[in-house]
Amino acid sequence: MSCTISGYLATPEFLQTAARIIGCIMIPMNLFGIFCILYKTSRKRQELKLCMLNLHLWTFWFDLEYTFLSNLYFFLPATAVAGLGIFSTVFHIPTKFLYYLDSFSSGGIAIAVVMLFENRHFNIIPFTSKLRIKNFKYRIVLAIFNFIIGSIYVVPALFFNFNQTDIKNKLLKIYPCPDPIFFTDQTFALPEEANNYLGAFSSIAGLIIIMQLVFFISHICYWLYKVRETSAMSENAKRMQRKFFIATCIQIIIPILALVIPTWYMGYVISSGYINQAVLNIFTLVVPLHGTAATIVSVIANKSYRDFTISLFMCRKKKVSSQMHVTNVSTVIKRSNY
Repeated sequence: MSCTISGYLATPEFLQTAARIIGCIMIPMNLFGIFCILYKTSRKRQELKLCMLNLHLWTFWFDLEYTFLSNLYFFLPATAVAGLGIFSTVFHIPTKFLYYLDSFSSGGIAIAVVMLFENRHFNIIPFTSKLRIKNFKYRIVLAIFNFIIGSIYVVPALFFNFNQTDIKNKLLKIYPCPDPIFFTDQTFALPEEANNYLGAFSSIAGLIIIMQLVFFISHICYWLYKVRETSAMSENAKRMQRKFFIATCIQIIIPILALVIPTWYMGYVISSGYINQAVLNIFTLVVPLHGTAATIVSVIANKSYRDFTISLFMCRKKKVSSQMHVTNVSTVIKRSNY
């Protein structure tokens, strides 16, 4: 096992400060994305509007947690985490509840993605298809089921009976050089049995979510690209739906990388036992960039959002040009008076 001391980048102070800076950039970007969804979504995409808004709100909340509210500092490969956000430092909420809150929010994002593709499936697949969920009540049941799967799997692990001091002493064998905050009440440590439970049930929950995504996406692709002759939709309509579907996939895939890449690195750290807190902090800071990436990709992928954004810059440019013209005219008049 190696243990690299990386100076300021490895400290909780760096993570806290950098997260606040990212948060100040992230908040207006997310608000702009919400405004575009609410007021600039084209008529052709209205059936997708609520699902897009639901996903963006979950993303916004998740980014707020990682930057201002929870701002978790991970002691990987040890299963311990410290809360640096205002929920911990100002409101003194126990870190184990903040850990659950972040798990709950990440589950909310996964569920929102599933419901987005379920919406696409419902609106694209013909009513005659046996694989289409026709009854609205069944769609609600599916949403509730996914919500339960994504939100409560972590709860039992938080109520194992264990002594924090004993667990932290055991974790020192895995993480021998922690920051002093490790020994304070701000840090919550999980015992091995709780960690095993989380690993098993998070894998099951993830598998259920992935299976649904694979079904919805593969069936949509099959119908849009393989089935040619149908009276349910013309080729022109299909072409438009293909374009919208590709745009939707791009909007989801690129921002999700901001979650997948740090998660992959954390998994690598846990499995290998490699300790480099500075690198871990940097990967943690990539996570709240997810919402900003989602907004940027949405603006690029959606013509109505893109046109609105360009119009804002054009108005600003015209305003500046007008002010310069007025200034030049007034200067000429003054000179002529002399």
